[in-house]
Amino acid sequence: MHDEKVWSGVDDLLFQGDFISALAAYRAMSGAGLPDAMDAVGARAAHLRATQPGRFAQRPAPSVVARKNLQGVPGRICVIEAVWDGDTVHDWFVVLVAISAQGSATHPRYTESYLCHITHSDVDHGSLVEAAEALQRRLAAETGAEVKAPVWPPDDRASRWWNDPAMHTLTDPN
Repeated sequence: MHDEKVWSGVDDLLFQGDFISALAAYRAMSGAGLPDAMDAVGARAAHLRATQPGRFAQRPAPSVVARKNLQGVPGRICVIEAVWDGDTVHDWFVVLVAISAQGSATHPRYTESYLCHITHSDVDHGSLVEAAEALQRRLAAETGAEVKAPVWPPDDRASRWWNDPAMHTLTDPN
């Protein structure tokens, strides 16, 4: 690993949970290419989490974030959908979105609103899919919406709810 001078500014960014900025700072200070920088910063983050876990910013539970974000969803919520995403920090994770019956730039009839994301670190026991489905069911019950569970195995190109009319069980007002 590099000397502490290189890591000092990077560590602060990692403790704040800003991996992308930490990666950029490391590359600027070390001159490393992207693949090498990703490996080095990932290893440094793992080392810091193992040796100084209390210094990392704690993010709110996904259920708290989702309920807060539900308040800003426009229109009638049709479905709480789970979609896969992934990155070099969290591996695969599930993003919960609310799909409401209102046109948007993404779709002419529906609007997608981010609710939360659920990573492996959010799940104490059980699977990521089970945790996502449990939260989806609770949110759907609160809003009268359908649930579109995440596909298995993870696939960030899986068909979306709005692309498959067979998935729609609620009466669509449009």
